[in-house]
Amino acid sequence: MMNFIKTHGSRILAAVLTLLVFSVLAAFFSGSVLKSVSDMAAWYSTPINVGAFEEPEEEIEEEVEEILPDFVTIVTEGANVRNSPGVKDGTISAQLKKGDQLEVTGEQMVGETVWYEVLLSDSDEKLWISSKAVKEE
Repeated sequence: MMNFIKTHGSRILAAVLTLLVFSVLAAFFSGSVLKSVSDMAAWYSTPINVGAFEEPEEEIEEEVEEILPDFVTIVTEGANVRNSPGVKDGTISAQLKKGDQLEVTGEQMVGETVWYEVLLSDSDEKLWISSKAVKEE
């Protein structure tokens, strides 16, 4: 047997390599290797859409709950509280001194100013005060 391998070894090696090459070529042209290569090429060439992972701002804004301060403290001397929000429509109901604390029950924008609906400590009357005259607590 050894003599046979010594004499014909290179032919046997050539035959085995030929079979191996034909097996690889057959797999390549049958589509199994081509499919793998094309899948890999498609994966590398697919652009990543970064925007797909971000939520639109509109949805985020809708989910934000309005948070009112529990209390506000008067920061100006002689702050006016009114029967309705705004300087034009609201008549002065009382004047409060600096340091007074009021419970906030609501808020409303009038122009560019936030007006807080507040509850006076000595009554159940709900009045309005400008955010310019208070600080949030």
